[in-house]
Amino acid sequence: MRSYFLLLIYFSLFVAVESYSGPYYPEQKNKTIRVFTALISNWLTTSEYQAILNAIDPWVYDTYNCSAIGTNALTKLSSSLTGPQYFEFLAWAASISTQLGVTGSAQALVILKNVLWNNICPFVFQMLTWITNNKANHTEIGVTANGYRLVNEFVTFQRIETIMTRAKDAYVTAGYWTPIRNSSIGNWILFSQYGI
Repeated sequence: MRSYFLLLIYFSLFVAVESYSGPYYPEQKNKTIRVFTALISNWLTTSEYQAILNAIDPWVYDTYNCSAIGTNALTKLSSSLTGPQYFEFLAWAASISTQLGVTGSAQALVILKNVLWNNICPFVFQMLTWITNNKANHTEIGVTANGYRLVNEFVTFQRIETIMTRAKDAYVTAGYWTPIRNSSIGNWILFSQYGI
């Protein structure tokens, strides 16, 4: 019975260590939001970016895989949009579906997923490895702040330009670029500052 009790205490401590107490707002996170707004999209507000990042912080801290983190981010994005943004998105989706058809729209999403996966997930894997190796040496807020420091080192003008160019090239090859670029998303994503 005593060994059962000790095992129960050990398990309780283990679970407590792996839980995430955030959200936290280190300066590095605020910088990430400013960088996303300046380099990727200013269509989302600071509070929407915060909601998305707050939703994925525990997943990153617990080192879920890139796919799970991305799915959680998209889920939070869709629930964080304001009413007008949501209706803008629905109008865009209807317009793109009309232009590309259902199959073309699905293929366009697969292209986007593949470009993001190939360009972002290797970095996410490196960051998750760093977190795994350094949890014991840092506080939870320290791990979170360092995670955002790594993101800020990764998200540069040149890197975002490369990712956007790769997305454009993939869409051009599939014949989808012109309808996508000329749609509302062409204004939501900051393509023009990269000459795209």
